[in-house]
Amino acid sequence: MKHLTLRVRLAVVLALALAPAMALAAVGAWEKFETAAAAARLLPQAVSGTALSSATQALWIDSVLLLLAFLAALVALSVAAQRWCLRPLRPIQEAAAAFASGNFTPPRPTGSMTPEMAALTSDIFSLGAAIGAREADLRASLQQREHMLREIHHRVKNNLQMILSLLNLQADKVRSPRVLRLFGDAQNRVLALSILHQHLYERSDWSSVDFQAYITDLVSHLSARRSRRDKPAVHCTVRASVMSVGPDTAIPIGLIVTEAVSNAFSHAFVDAVSPEVRISADEIDGEILVAIVDNGSGLGGTGEVLEGRQLLGITLMRGLAGQLGGSLDMAASPGGGTRVELRFPKPRPQIGNGLAATREAPGPAAG
Repeated sequence: MKHLTLRVRLAVVLALALAPAMALAAVGAWEKFETAAAAARLLPQAVSGTALSSATQALWIDSVLLLLAFLAALVALSVAAQRWCLRPLRPIQEAAAAFASGNFTPPRPTGSMTPEMAALTSDIFSLGAAIGAREADLRASLQQREHMLREIHHRVKNNLQMILSLLNLQADKVRSPRVLRLFGDAQNRVLALSILHQHLYERSDWSSVDFQAYITDLVSHLSARRSRRDKPAVHCTVRASVMSVGPDTAIPIGLIVTEAVSNAFSHAFVDAVSPEVRISADEIDGEILVAIVDNGSGLGGTGEVLEGRQLLGITLMRGLAGQLGGSLDMAASPGGGTRVELRFPKPRPQIGNGLAATREAPGPAAG
């Protein structure tokens, strides 16, 4: 019964409503037939058969008339139900479908309808108008929130750029190479944060940043800062799964890449003819593997074993890897140079779609 349409249910109800009257009419026709048959039996034999035949014929006629009357009543009631119940529901159903699709101003149904249907129609359209007003308020609030977030990221980026400019001005007055190198490291870290906020306010999705574009842009800026006429340009390649990572993941990765690339620029390419840095990010068994590889002098090229020294950069990278719930390893690359590997669990929700992409980070032209 629950799968029957409203039209079928109304027909069943109407049939049940007419059934008692039809039963009484059938009983009356049968009693009439029995009375005529009893009277025919009392007649002489010559006319008794004719009278009984006439009574039987009258019973059939009464049965057919009852059936026709039942069908006529059922049709009349069905037409009335269609006219006053089902037809007014159709525009109400169309209006509800329009509300569900986001159109809160569908045309109101016209024509006469019962007071109950008119009240139901008024309630449905009042509900749609209330939902439409609420959605308009939510959209306005969302646009205001997006504007505020965009403005916040933009101002944070501008403030970081101002800090970077102040560090540049102060570094111009420094004569010690060691202190100047420390200033450069601090500038690169501020630069990584500044580029991240730039990518955040340029995206419509505030909860994530394009990992490929962010790392490529970051390495390009680091390469441009390192540009010197007396040294060959470093060729930087970024190959990563096309990921969207949240700021909480992008900040540690960006700082780790900054430390590894800056260290390669500063120490690895002292005598390199064609210096190169390759950065890759892949998903392996539910983990994200980020590798930074250079073709420089390696860990022991200058007599320093970096793993055994508590340098600020290495300490910072290990701390950032722990923040991601992962680990960081540094080792000599099989082809020469240094390989820094960062492994951490894949964040939820998923940050990649498994499609590989390769971008060349534009480096400065060799002088």
